[in-house]
Amino acid sequence: MARQSGVSTQTIKGSATAQGIGTVKAVTGEVTAVDSAGVVRQLKAGDTVFQNETIQTQDGSVSIAFQNGQHLDLGRNSSMLLDFDVFKPADELAAAPADRAAEVSDAEKIQQLIAQGVDPTQITEATAAGPTGAGGGGDDGGGSIVVVAFNDTQRTLSSGFDTGGINVNLLDPIANSDPGTPPAVNQPPDAVDDGTIPDAINDALITRENTPLTIDPAVLLANDTDPEGDPLTIISVQGAVNGTVALIDGKVVFTPDEGFNGSGSFTYTITDGKGGVDTATVKIGVTPVDPPVVDFLDSNGEAAGNNTIVENAQAGVTGNILLQADGGIASVTLTGSEGSITLTLAQLLNLGGSPAEFVTEHGTLILTGFDSQTGTLSYEFVVNPGGQDHSNGALSDSISISLTDQLGQTGTDTGSINILDTVPQAIDDAVKLSEDGYGEESESIGASGNVLDNDLNGADDPKSFISWNGSGTVVAPAGLSTVLADYGTLQLNANGSYSFVLANDSAAVQRLTTGDTVTLTVGYTMQDADGDPSSAQLVISIQGANDGVSITGLSGEGAEETVYEANLADGRSPDAGALTQTGSFSVSTPDGFAGLWIGSKQVVNADGTLATDHSVSSALGTLTVTGYSNGTVSYSYTLVNDANHPTGDGSNSMLDSFAVKVMDRDGDSQTASLDVKVVDDLPQAVNDTPSVREDGATQSLSASVLSNDLNGADDPKSFVSWDGSGTVVAPAGLSTVLTDYGTLQLNANGSYSFVLANDSAAVQRLTTGDTVTL
Repeated sequence: MARQSGVSTQTIKGSATAQGIGTVKAVTGEVTAVDSAGVVRQLKAGDTVFQNETIQTQDGSVSIAFQNGQHLDLGRNSSMLLDFDVFKPADELAAAPADRAAEVSDAEKIQQLIAQGVDPTQITEATAAGPTGAGGGGDDGGGSIVVVAFNDTQRTLSSGFDTGGINVNLLDPIANSDPGTPPAVNQPPDAVDDGTIPDAINDALITRENTPLTIDPAVLLANDTDPEGDPLTIISVQGAVNGTVALIDGKVVFTPDEGFNGSGSFTYTITDGKGGVDTATVKIGVTPVDPPVVDFLDSNGEAAGNNTIVENAQAGVTGNILLQADGGIASVTLTGSEGSITLTLAQLLNLGGSPAEFVTEHGTLILTGFDSQTGTLSYEFVVNPGGQDHSNGALSDSISISLTDQLGQTGTDTGSINILDTVPQAIDDAVKLSEDGYGEESESIGASGNVLDNDLNGADDPKSFISWNGSGTVVAPAGLSTVLADYGTLQLNANGSYSFVLANDSAAVQRLTTGDTVTLTVGYTMQDADGDPSSAQLVISIQGANDGVSITGLSGEGAEETVYEANLADGRSPDAGALTQTGSFSVSTPDGFAGLWIGSKQVVNADGTLATDHSVSSALGTLTVTGYSNGTVSYSYTLVNDANHPTGDGSNSMLDSFAVKVMDRDGDSQTASLDVKVVDDLPQAVNDTPSVREDGATQSLSASVLSNDLNGADDPKSFVSWDGSGTVVAPAGLSTVLTDYGTLQLNANGSYSFVLANDSAAVQRLTTGDTVTL
């Protein structure tokens, strides 16, 4: 039974409720947490970590602050199980004697080190700064792993007999307020191994494609147990699937097959050092590594190129290049007509303090910073001073960016910086409107502005408008109107200003549907102060909209109807009439009704009449559409067979679901689910697993085994009988007589009580790791 100690909890899929024991303070690269069920989640700063999760850093690093005041720092390619050996609640840390470590004798320490594979001739007294020659073991000794002192252990309780037994968890060590005073009773000699075997438990870890995973044996051994508490070691690894596995320098190394991603595995064998061995399987999720992606982000909108600067500009222009490398960044190379430059990841990360310059034909690209969290490489482009030769047309600097990841994969992109002449430049104006696109308080849809607003006048200010080039042309999808007046009213003024009001309710506009676009284009010419002209276009785009199809009355948030298996002929309460339930739902098709389907069968025709066959059967029952009128669909459902209900969590009902689809005349459709809840009527008794501890604060308990049992459709529930008077399972050599451990009272109504005989010899003989179940 997990201790609470004020720690928050969370239910993780496939596992029991887990304790939140700390918070992620910082993450670099990709770091994941794997729970005991193998569910993987990626960590970010601020996330909570939970007891018994395994933290894996791959190519990143993480810093975790525990709720007990300790912290954990993990570097690259590390894996750490967050069990009680790593985290202990703050109240238990405070209660631990200061000289706890002294309770382990020097001989026991040496034995533990030998069991871990340490050369006994090299075991010496540690210095204050760490092992001799280790370069310092204090705060300045590099990355650290904080291991919190762990005073006792816990085990999962096993149930006794169904609803009748009592699980007694006697795990706390014998309290001793004066460690220097020996107990008053004689202590038994150390137990001799009786041939028990350890229990190796399966594990689940992840790694990346083409990336070996190095596993500390402690990670695999963390959930393995030995009945005698003997230290466990890994003696072999074998049976690799979709990869290879080996023991290298005391570590387990799994190497996925080249180019493989998916599920791999291997097995490992442990020993207790006394002849007992066991083998478990480690499942390895090998995640794919995508090729690098480079995106020279566009700062020019609809204009050509990725960025624009005017010749002889005094200030540079800024922009960003997106770098994404699932396999980790190794290097970035920029290439232009004047040469190339290559930066390592370390150099990228240092750009904020040491920018890198890349000389191009017409200027200099300065790399000013790199955000490792977003992959954004920031730059500033500074054009060369003086005029540029535009006699042959537009000028631009083309820059190729190549990104190489740590697996050798590359991704490339090419960007260009436009260098504008100081002559004026008229830039196209783009206006986008949508059918039915009204604003919150607007009674019309339209746009207005001046085409000069975004035009560039070069060195000669001010700019001015010359003329509109025509009254506008319309381009529309095939079969639709090309008359401008059918779509709205366009006003063109002599100073370059304009306005357009969309005729939203016109047949031409309402005929548009999703994917349809009508463009109204008008050319114009402007000039700078010295009369240099430039021309561009005003382009008004009208986007069509789907008038929509909807279904109401089938919310998907619960069953529309409920039937009971108890009403079947072979049920507990046969009732043929109750097996059929009726209902209705509504559909909306403004563009015209074209039919209704249940699954793949059309049950209502386009003219609203029922199809010849308008019933659909499932394994449990039959759904029949009984009518359609003005958008209202009527139906009935009849339960025919009982369901094979799944067990677990007291689930006594299941859904019989039918897919519903309605379509309008222009092909728009909407789907929903019509759900019928089929209720089981079987009761379910649930095991009861209370527990008490030796020398614990609570030494008795009482309850009723009926309190957590499910009665199904039949209320009330009642108790029948106890199956016997109880059996005792205890560690080898200990008493199996129930009365040696306490008094158990079993009552005829299903209630019970148990009082622990805490002072009895049998109870006091128990030690940490011993569990007796009644």
